[in-house]
Amino acid sequence: MAGEDHVVVDVDGLASAKGDRAAAKPSEAVSSPAVFAAAPSATVDLDEEGSGEEEPLIQAAECRICQEEDSVKNLEKPCACSGSLKYAHRACVQRWCNEKGDTTCEICHQ
Repeated sequence: MAGEDHVVVDVDGLASAKGDRAAAKPSEAVSSPAVFAAAPSATVDLDEEGSGEEEPLIQAAECRICQEEDSVKNLEKPCACSGSLKYAHRACVQRWCNEKGDTTCEICHQ
């Protein structure tokens, strides 16, 4: 475990702080079996959290042409449009361009 950082959050102490101030005392929290049961699920490995930066924050988006939601991995960015108009399926763009007879985006003109 050398080089790894771990953070443990005592969520029981936070939840009980609203109603009962005495339950939030550190000496009672350490001896409480509920804290030990909750601790493994509240452990965060900071090394794993930092490695997720390469993946997009949004994992799914809507195709601007067929309006079907799909994984970002299956969608493309065919032009400079952003926001909800950013993604489209390759097949949808191809069909749209064939019907329109032009490959220029009507919104961003790219």
